[in-house]
Amino acid sequence: MHGVGEQQLATVDLVFLHRITSCLLKQDEAEALALNNRLLSRRETSELRASDTHQGAALRRLAAGLGLAFPETAPQKNQTTLAYALAMVGTIWRIGPAQQLRAYAWMWIENQVAAAIKTVPLGQTDGQVVLMDMADQIPGWCARSSEVSLEHRAAAFGLSIISAQHETQYTRLFRS
Repeated sequence: MHGVGEQQLATVDLVFLHRITSCLLKQDEAEALALNNRLLSRRETSELRASDTHQGAALRRLAAGLGLAFPETAPQKNQTTLAYALAMVGTIWRIGPAQQLRAYAWMWIENQVAAAIKTVPLGQTDGQVVLMDMADQIPGWCARSSEVSLEHRAAAFGLSIISAQHETQYTRLFRS
């Protein structure tokens, strides 16, 4: 998890979340949409793209249920990344960029630990230990995300290879 956090989360996901939030705060919705689409293009497999857009769509549904409307210029529901959806909700609720980055990183860590508890012999208590250990990485990842340019070509090659193998696997418990 540390490696994917360093190579994917801190240098791709959080970078785009930071930039999309900045655009939305400046009311530059066209650039925010372009960044959403660029982030989708960085997803190496159809499974990684589907996971991102399903989470984005879920957050959009939750937002709609809470009375929060996305603008007409927002990406279509099935093309909304989680980063865009979180940036939009955060902007509407006036949650600062730093808090959005920390929330995204925490959600990612919690999701990874939950998946590990389900798939490997890792009990709830050990999962909490891993969760707290990984949480210590959040400030560094968030700080790093503001320093990385969009042209930085970060990749978690192991994640990409495993995702490509997993999306054609005969049986699966959940998306990788």
